[in-house]
Amino acid sequence: MKIDILKQIAYKHMLCLIKKRPLDINVETVSLCPLKCVFCCNRVYKREYLVMDNGLFEKIIKEYYRMGGGAIGLGSMQSDFLSDPLLLNRIKIIKKYKKKLWLYSTTPLITCKKYSDKELKYILSAFDYLQISAEGYDRESYQIMSGIDGFDIFEEQLKRIKRIKDKYSLNVRIGIHFRTCNRGKLKVSKFYKEISKIFYIEDIKDSFFSWFGTIKKEDLPSGAHLKVTHNDNKCENCVVPNATLSVQPSGKVVGCGCIDWLEKYVIGDCKNQTLKEIWKSKRAVKFRNAFSEKKIPQICRECGLYAPINKCMEDISLLRYKPLDGVYYLVKNKGW
Repeated sequence: MKIDILKQIAYKHMLCLIKKRPLDINVETVSLCPLKCVFCCNRVYKREYLVMDNGLFEKIIKEYYRMGGGAIGLGSMQSDFLSDPLLLNRIKIIKKYKKKLWLYSTTPLITCKKYSDKELKYILSAFDYLQISAEGYDRESYQIMSGIDGFDIFEEQLKRIKRIKDKYSLNVRIGIHFRTCNRGKLKVSKFYKEISKIFYIEDIKDSFFSWFGTIKKEDLPSGAHLKVTHNDNKCENCVVPNATLSVQPSGKVVGCGCIDWLEKYVIGDCKNQTLKEIWKSKRAVKFRNAFSEKKIPQICRECGLYAPINKCMEDISLLRYKPLDGVYYLVKNKGW
């Protein structure tokens, strides 16, 4: 009974934070990923190549800092931040405000090769958490999943990251997330055994969702599974738009940064609005409450990333959570 009461208190605490501000923000600075993964609709939709204006980027960071700061992802869902031609400038700006920022991202690491060791050290030193996406355990499996012949580069850059991290005693936490169509072969492979000794393996995924119907079962290689969900009858609001404010390279803010790559549900524009104005706007609140109000957007109906906010926020580890602690789900799941 005591645990249940503490969970309710944690939930109310998180809702109180959300009412005032996002728990974290995701800023996509470039609309490019070097991979063409079979499980991702990034290879299907031809997005316009955009690079966020650096002045706009600093405006966003400065506003977030004034809101109290917290976790910030650099293109952590839709693109590869290492492909950003202005990345070193972004890092310089972030370091100006780092006192109130907790930086994280996801990367397939391929583009890492264009940076010198000195530049890579500079980039890594700004990060608190880096999630590395591994699409295979050898050249063949990597090409099957990623759509490119890049395993040798990936392996080389992964070991380079480890070397630089250790050499300069960098505090960035690194987690490996495998995407595979053969879990059995992956776990007995030479590459997996070697990498698991030097990095923490956070996830092995062989089941992928349809990206609102874009990815079909026949698109996936044998051994990979398609996860088809139907959210029409869900009534609890999704945690993603309730926790995260997601900014596109154009400066437009979408209701869901996980899947709305085509800006179908825009809730604001950072060029002429502040983050606080956008978060409290009628459009933002309407999108956050879409499930409870039975007005579910089309892209949400088959989304495999849907997660009910109450289940995600009812955790006693979040009782004293503050945005500066990092991304809420890492605090909850990993005890950070």
